[in-house]
Amino acid sequence: MYDESDFIIFEDLTLQGRLGKIREFIDPKFEKTGEQLHDYFSKQGLQVYQHVAKHARRTVNPPVDTWIAFGPNKRGYKKDPHFELGFWDDRMFLKLCLLSESKANPFNAKYLQDSEAAIQQLNDKYGVSGDHTTKGMQLLENTSNYIDRYSKVKSAEFMVGIEWPRHDGFFSNEDQFDIIQATIADLINIYQIWVIRD
Repeated sequence: MYDESDFIIFEDLTLQGRLGKIREFIDPKFEKTGEQLHDYFSKQGLQVYQHVAKHARRTVNPPVDTWIAFGPNKRGYKKDPHFELGFWDDRMFLKLCLLSESKANPFNAKYLQDSEAAIQQLNDKYGVSGDHTTKGMQLLENTSNYIDRYSKVKSAEFMVGIEWPRHDGFFSNEDQFDIIQATIADLINIYQIWVIRD
């Protein structure tokens, strides 16, 4: 499904050119992944909607990354906890996200704190981040600091997930979808803490 040739889209430095390549080559793969994941989410008792990035606000510069999001709201995803599967120019990522827009729900900080133990139990291939606009994940030992920052800083965000560098064996693995699904399975308990309200 996903392979190293997908990164060629970032070699087009024009807005319309890159957007066209994203829509032609990447978005159909995202949509297929979404269809494949639908049954998994349903089996977990979760109603999850997919949202392929449209980059509608781009008017000059081409997007530096692109993604598909999976969240609980049919109308959008940025205000809610959600998964993102996407590309930077040198890596692919799968992350569970609380963006700055999620501060609209003041309880999200508490739900994030409630999930700290589950995050710390992940294995060391996972990392955390506090900014969805930058590449890279930090070691899980930084989890407490990022959670604290999310609760205190208006613009702060929280992401936990994994990245696959461009030349990683992931891109030639025949069981690629199984890897994606297993990654979501590792993160699903955290997502449930964030979205299921007692």
